[in-house]
Amino acid sequence: FSITFPQSWENYRVFDSKEFVDTDLRVRVFYFCLPSKSRGWRSPLVDPPYAIMFSLYVFTGESWAVYASRYGDSPKGGRLLGKSDKNFFVLNYPSMLPPDLYQYMKGIDEVAKSFALAGK
Repeated sequence: FSITFPQSWENYRVFDSKEFVDTDLRVRVFYFCLPSKSRGWRSPLVDPPYAIMFSLYVFTGESWAVYASRYGDSPKGGRLLGKSDKNFFVLNYPSMLPPDLYQYMKGIDEVAKSFALAGK
């Protein structure tokens, strides 16, 4: 997949992880982050000084089938950005942001709209 970032996000960083979305269901997650200058801000999922602006969950066809059988085809707390022959891509917004990064929130929708599957 590819996504395009606004110029104001020039210092973004991506953290790649595997997370449990249910007790027995683990998927690949990309955390798209910007550095924060807020004192005391700490995200438990990424290295300081970064804060998660949004996450992209990548489900395999098999893991999506399990997830959808439990929760339906609408991802809880997120939105389906696209699907390929092998994967389903779900965008999730953070529940909290440090105050110095609120101005970047409107850029998340712009980034989400730029999402494209490779070769499409």
